[in-house]
Amino acid sequence: MSFLPRSKTAFFAAAFAIYLSGCNVAEEVNPAETSSTTTSSTTTQPEPEPSAVVPKRTVFVRNPLGEPAANLLVDGDFELSITAGGGQYGWRKFNSGGSVEIAMTAETGGLCRTGLTCARFKKGEIMFGRGTAAALNKGHVMSVYARVPEGIACQKVNVIAVECDTFKPLKASATEPDLENGFCHYKDTFAPSSSAVCLYLTNTLPADAVAIVDSAVLAPNDGTVPYQYSLEPDLPAGTLLTMQNVRDLIHRTTRFEKPAPSVPPP
Repeated sequence: MSFLPRSKTAFFAAAFAIYLSGCNVAEEVNPAETSSTTTSSTTTQPEPEPSAVVPKRTVFVRNPLGEPAANLLVDGDFELSITAGGGQYGWRKFNSGGSVEIAMTAETGGLCRTGLTCARFKKGEIMFGRGTAAALNKGHVMSVYARVPEGIACQKVNVIAVECDTFKPLKASATEPDLENGFCHYKDTFAPSSSAVCLYLTNTLPADAVAIVDSAVLAPNDGTVPYQYSLEPDLPAGTLLTMQNVRDLIHRTTRFEKPAPSVPPP
């Protein structure tokens, strides 16, 4: 019987022990560390609403000749009456006594209610707007807007309908209690007229105040507006006297003022 030498036996024993240690089932393998990215879930917050922005300008569309087209006034929106001197225009302006004609002065653009031009109206001035009467024996509706300075009553401006030739008062307009976009509204109705109808405007504004007059309309009261005409106004004697002065000045300065006779002379 042969035996391995002691040295070889020890060598194989050591090798077998190493082999067994390499097959340990309890061995844990730790892989090499690698970089990892952690993704966190976040909730997206809604963007805050922008704060209110004050517009730098406002763009709008206007009829350059004013409104409405069927106005019985020659120049209801003052587009054709703003001149450096007197003349036969739709609107004429006079001093407080009605004895001297003065130049019409104007504002333009955004200060006006309609159209591109409106009239400036200072203390004591008188304005006269020429028109015609409604046909077919219809009554009339009149409407005028005026912007007065803040703190001044709308009643400081007066609108009166008169017969153009005789200046007989037909109606003094009422004043709406509430402003419309900063404008006082003067409106009323009155009876049919066999003579042409004009508007006569006066004011009792303070010395440093200026009113803006615009959008003057004279129209037939044909059922399209919910008004009814009433009796002619009872005006103060001083107003009637000034109206006579304006009437006489208009007669003297209007060419072909006298109507032609209905029957030629023999």
